[in-house]
Amino acid sequence: MKNISAKYIGIITGIVMVIVSLFMFYQLHLPDTGTVKYICYFIYTVGIIFCLLNFKNKNSNNTFAQYFAEGFKTFVVVSLIMAIFTFVFYKINPQIFEKILLEINKFNATDVNKTQAEVLENGNKLRDIFVPMTVATNTIMYMVLGAIITVIGGGFLSKKKYK
Repeated sequence: MKNISAKYIGIITGIVMVIVSLFMFYQLHLPDTGTVKYICYFIYTVGIIFCLLNFKNKNSNNTFAQYFAEGFKTFVVVSLIMAIFTFVFYKINPQIFEKILLEINKFNATDVNKTQAEVLENGNKLRDIFVPMTVATNTIMYMVLGAIITVIGGGFLSKKKYK
C-alpha cells in the first residue's frame, strides 16, 4: 500500500462526504439531516482510521502524540471542507431554511404571549443567523468527533505489546 499524506486523505475523505451528501439530497431526496449525517460521520470515521493505519504502516513505533498529530491533520482538512460545503449548500438551498422557519413560526404563533409582529421579527433574526450558526455547529461537531476518533485510534495503535 502506498503511503498517502494525512492532508490528501483528508481532502479525499471530505470530497467523498460532499459527493455522498449531494447525491443523497438531490438524487434520493433525503433531508440534509438524519441518515445523511450518519453516513457522512461513518465516512469521516473511516477516513481518519485509514489515515492512522496508513501512518502505522510507515513506522510501527509511533507514539500517541505522533498518531494524534497525523489524525489532526486529516480531521482539520475534512472539517474545513465540510464548513465550506455547509455554507455553500445552505446558501444555494434557501428552501431548507424557509421550511424550518415555517415550522418555527407555526409553533411561535401558538404562543399567546407573542404578537404576529414578534413572530415575524423572530423569523427575520433567525434568517440572519441560520447559516453562520449551522456552519459553526457543524464545524465544532466535526472537530470534536475527529478528536475523539483520533484519540481512540491513536491510543489503540500506539499501545506497546509486552511479552
